[in-house]
Amino acid sequence: MYHHTFTRDLTLPEILNFNPVIEPITRITHEGGTQTIPKSDGKLIINDRTNKVIGVTKGAHKPKPYSTHWDNLLQGLRDNGYNLDDMEVRWSIVDEGKKIRVGLLLKRYE
Repeated sequence: MYHHTFTRDLTLPEILNFNPVIEPITRITHEGGTQTIPKSDGKLIINDRTNKVIGVTKGAHKPKPYSTHWDNLLQGLRDNGYNLDDMEVRWSIVDEGKKIRVGLLLKRYE
């Protein structure tokens, strides 16, 4: 697990700056051939920077980059009148972005 201490830097950590890519699940059969699993049964989510599997999804789920979510969160706070000048952020990142948790502290509003 990677922990980024509380910081006033609102920049997305570089480790989370990737695009999730969807790929079919393929398995090796007992005969040595390959079989592609139907998309309705699952698809792999791949980190395009590391080429590592970070998850499996079903159905129509289309993962978006963390940068999209982070930018939307910050913009939403600003649009609702929050001043982010003294906001502190704590990042908890698991397995190069497989999971994240973000703690926000808006000191002005304590």
